[in-house]
Amino acid sequence: MKVFGVLLIIIGVVFGLYSVAMDVTVYVDETTRVANIHLISQQQTYVTTSGIILFIGVIMALMPRKTKELPEEIKNERGVERTFRNDTYFVFVPNYQELDFIKAKESLFNQYSKVGYTYISRNDSTIWTLKSPTKPKSYIQVQVKIERIQIEAYNVEQEPTVFTEAEEPTVKEDTTAQLIELSKMLEKKLITETEFINMKKKLITN
Repeated sequence: MKVFGVLLIIIGVVFGLYSVAMDVTVYVDETTRVANIHLISQQQTYVTTSGIILFIGVIMALMPRKTKELPEEIKNERGVERTFRNDTYFVFVPNYQELDFIKAKESLFNQYSKVGYTYISRNDSTIWTLKSPTKPKSYIQVQVKIERIQIEAYNVEQEPTVFTEAEEPTVKEDTTAQLIELSKMLEKKLITETEFINMKKKLITN
């Protein structure tokens, strides 16, 4: 909307300058020029039209951007806050929900890899970023904050979905199956080698 408004402003200014500079005189003989009523009327119409275009462009350019609000019962469900602003989905999961960093990464990768987001551009201990090779301006990011996990999805069509403790599927009791899952996560670079080793030790110990 704002881009279209700026475009109208430019058109209005250019058209207005052309209207003001318009020659409204005609020759009555070889040396004498006089104002022409028809051309003057035409100039006034052009000036008025350019003013209207300019006015509409200014209004559109100054209009506040609409914010997509999610229903209140969804936004605050189980303490999970969800919102949408500036083409970005935000999901804030408090620590007491026990959604850990690795589970968030796996859940988001499973969701967005189906629509082409397969490039992991960053993967360290507190920040993980997923991108699409065909949509360089879009991204999905998970950040570990002091009291919560923040999920940010910019310029994507799907709202990010993650499992909190209350929603989380039943974990397989079979240690072998869990080790296979860990290996798959390591192959996809959802976890680091260090994370893989530590989780593997924990599974074997338990």
